[in-house]
Amino acid sequence: MYIWGSAIKCLFPIHSVHYIKIYPYERRWRQNEKRWAEANRRLSRIEEALGVTAEGLCSRYVWEDLREEIYTKGEAVVKRARSAKVDNVDLLVETNRHVDAVEVKIRPRVKDVGALLAKADVVRHVFGKGAVPVLAGAWVGDDVGE
Repeated sequence: MYIWGSAIKCLFPIHSVHYIKIYPYERRWRQNEKRWAEANRRLSRIEEALGVTAEGLCSRYVWEDLREEIYTKGEAVVKRARSAKVDNVDLLVETNRHVDAVEVKIRPRVKDVGALLAKADVVRHVFGKGAVPVLAGAWVGDDVGE
């Protein structure tokens, strides 16, 4: 199979015709590159959708547990916000006594604990109340649990 070489066309007079030969394995290689690029785009969209869905479900389960705990302590919920603007906290639950800053990670690491503590400090300064950092995750390793 031959493909017209547009770069060569500009270098030579109009009456001469030049072609660049592309071998079958090169064509297959290019087709495979296109397929892998499309597969990578689709995979990243799937990962993103799965992450958002898992974070939403985890946030809801944490909210249900926190709500019961808050009501049993006799506190009242003032405000609840997902994806709060305050330092990108995943779930922010403000009660009349304190603020719960919830960070949801599917597989939390030790560095996530430090980041959550920093976010809790920001929340404490913004709201002027005590902040309770809560790290929720599906696969919490032993190193993070300690």
